Amino acid sequence: MMIFLSIILCLSVFPNIIYTTVPFILNPDCDLPECENPNYPALYYANHIIDNNNKIHIIYSTLDQLTISIFQTGKNYDPTFNYTALFSRNYPGAIQFIDTKPTNSFSLVLRRLMEFDDEPDKANITKCENTTISYYLHNITTNNVTMLNNNTNQPTFQLPLDMLNGSLNIDVIYPGEAMRDKKSPKLKTTSKSYFLNIALQANNFSAPHTRFAFEFYLMLPGTHGLRTSSSRFIDDHFTPDGLDGGDMVHPPFITSPTGRGVAIRSAYDRWTGGVVPYEIASNISANNSIFIVNMMRAMENLTKVNNTQCISFRPRNTSDLYYITIFNGSGCYAPVGSWRNYIGNRPVSFMHGTYATCMVSGIIQHELTHVLGFYHEQSRPDRDSYVSIQWNNILPANAFNFDMYNDSDVDTLMTSYDYGSVMHYERNAFAINSSLATIIPTKNASAFIGQRVQLSPIDILEIQRYYGCVPMPTNTTTSTTTSTATTTTTITVTQITMTGATTTTAVTTTTITTTNKSSVNNRGHSGCRPAALVASDISS
Repeated sequence: MMIFLSIILCLSVFPNIIYTTVPFILNPDCDLPECENPNYPALYYANHIIDNNNKIHIIYSTLDQLTISIFQTGKNYDPTFNYTALFSRNYPGAIQFIDTKPTNSFSLVLRRLMEFDDEPDKANITKCENTTISYYLHNITTNNVTMLNNNTNQPTFQLPLDMLNGSLNIDVIYPGEAMRDKKSPKLKTTSKSYFLNIALQANNFSAPHTRFAFEFYLMLPGTHGLRTSSSRFIDDHFTPDGLDGGDMVHPPFITSPTGRGVAIRSAYDRWTGGVVPYEIASNISANNSIFIVNMMRAMENLTKVNNTQCISFRPRNTSDLYYITIFNGSGCYAPVGSWRNYIGNRPVSFMHGTYATCMVSGIIQHELTHVLGFYHEQSRPDRDSYVSIQWNNILPANAFNFDMYNDSDVDTLMTSYDYGSVMHYERNAFAINSSLATIIPTKNASAFIGQRVQLSPIDILEIQRYYGCVPMPTNTTTSTTTSTATTTTTITVTQITMTGATTTTAVTTTTITTTNKSSVNNRGHSGCRPAALVASDISS
């Protein structure tokens, strides 16, 4: 008989506390109640500043459960939270989830701590035993959900569950004053009035492989109500079986469910002036820090136009409002774009461990290209003309990684499909068996895809166009043109793989030949602005 575990913790939330902004790394300065409890396994902490009055705090564990605690410290708007997770077991040293076998199970617990009276604000919330809602999903392949609600006076608390082959989509919406039952006790909107905790516990671990992706959404104050903002991660998480010969990494790159092709269709997510401020955490070794910075310099040199830098990475100044923090995390992953909807740092994980490492030239450049605002190549609207997706060979829980998006979601920057892109999946990405192909090139059956050496010529052109360093082709009419381009590029790089304190240097020569026939929709561009790159709200 399976045992379904739950965590119900009565926590206190204190007002007027200053929190240190250190996302997704071990943070001894975290002063949330969970962090102050020596028996609480929450080791990782983050916060996101929305504005002067609103801050979201996130805390999670590296043990056999994931706990995300989120509360709003501001006032006067209704919070909405969306969480998407794909459950599986990780190798040691990374976050652990349930494996992808459908016979396994997990329990899901949500806790909302609120005050439902007109009494003056108190220093903490003590009524958690009366304001607890617990949901248990008993089988990963069904929607068999039971609900326990100990407080019948609570306003509606919605939890639509969408379980499809191991992925769980959670939407938690508090309707707020305007929508709630007027007969219910008054819900006060105070600095401690909203606290949501999600605890995911997995049972019956059995699979040796792992797949993990997550994203969350916050509701931000807007001029006309609320708007959704996504903290879009691209989680390129790999597992021990991604090692080839013990020293080469071929990770199955995982995109979050919002992965949308080539470039973000919003100028708002470009880094101002193409400048990306960065800081490197202390858990990155000196040798690995040098290697990462060298990859930044390589990207700067590759994308130069007439010896002028198009993009640049520089150490952050104290005055920088937006910057990335590079740390040794639980995989290779990065945010997409500048995230200019909030102030603070954006986490970029370059793991270096005993069994796997991100310290490979093409992996570093891949993740930094995400930072610049680019998604994966095979999500382009025209991908079906160039590759065939073998759906039957894909792990069902990972099928969302092969979603294709339309022209309203992405901007291909008027470039042709690029088999040689450093942003392209490899042939067996997310395969149920590594010997099976999940992506097969159709225009050039022998094309090599999934290279992790460095930016391809088309990658370089896309970055140059996205940041306005190279003008878009000028066409004042809307037409569809078909072009055939054959590119043979020989890339010779010194690829350095960092292993502990040892540096292995090898000169690699890679010849990438792509023959692409693509339909490009010319949208009447002129000058150097990419297609439809205008400031707009980010939506899910």
